[in-house]
Amino acid sequence: MNPQNFKKIKHWNITGHAHELTFSCFHGRDYLSDTRACEILQEEIEKSRSVYHFKLWAYVIMPNHVHMLILPLKKEYDIAKILSGIKGIMSKCLCTSLILILPGFCRSPSLR
Repeated sequence: MNPQNFKKIKHWNITGHAHELTFSCFHGRDYLSDTRACEILQEEIEKSRSVYHFKLWAYVIMPNHVHMLILPLKKEYDIAKILSGIKGIMSKCLCTSLILILPGFCRSPSLR
């Protein structure tokens, strides 16, 4: 992928502020149209709440992306690190769980 295609988002870490996070599935594919994938995603969001110390105010799961509204609980935090951690946890878990029901799901070395 051309480096110019990557999004460059500035994240502001302001104590007491909520953050809207949006992230997409690998190559914009509709992996989240599968019921089991959504269940795994919900489980991983719940686990990540304790790992990254945030309140989950709302979330919407679409077939190829997710929206979350979170409130970090620590005074000092890095929203980019929280987002990266959530995405990493979920991609690894989904890859491991869905490789049997969605052939080719983990063809990218970055998802293994």
